[in-house]
Amino acid sequence: RPGGARRPRPSGSRRRGPIFAKPPLRQRGRITDISVIAVDEVDVWFGTGRGATKYNVETGEFDTFTQSDGLASNVVTCIALNGEEIWFGSADAGAACLDKATGRWRVFNKSDGLLHNGVEAIAFDSDQRWFGTELGLCRLDSKTGTWTSYAEDFNR
Repeated sequence: RPGGARRPRPSGSRRRGPIFAKPPLRQRGRITDISVIAVDEVDVWFGTGRGATKYNVETGEFDTFTQSDGLASNVVTCIALNGEEIWFGSADAGAACLDKATGRWRVFNKSDGLLHNGVEAIAFDSDQRWFGTELGLCRLDSKTGTWTSYAEDFNR
């Protein structure tokens, strides 16, 4: 339209949203109950109360991973990306690491040295894997396999 003028809509009419070539993500994959999202190149990872789902933005394909696939628990509280490793924290069973190159899963929990099985945050610093748990902070040295806990009261 010249000058950017818009034609007025009839009274009571509603403007419709965009038309999608594919249905919106929430309709196709029915992903609900999302607790965390992490983006890794072409994959978008969603943590839920029913596992973790990977959505490939190029292919539009979904892959869902559960405890039977290698997650520590189906209740995913955090996701952290570190090169070829994807780490998943759980509410009640520790943390799991997926090696993207091999497809191999490793689970770490309290019996391995994790301070608590409720993992709320994961971060990386060189060879160190840091875990924020319900009882405090702990660290895994990936070269030596040594765990260190920092469970003192920080509010003193």
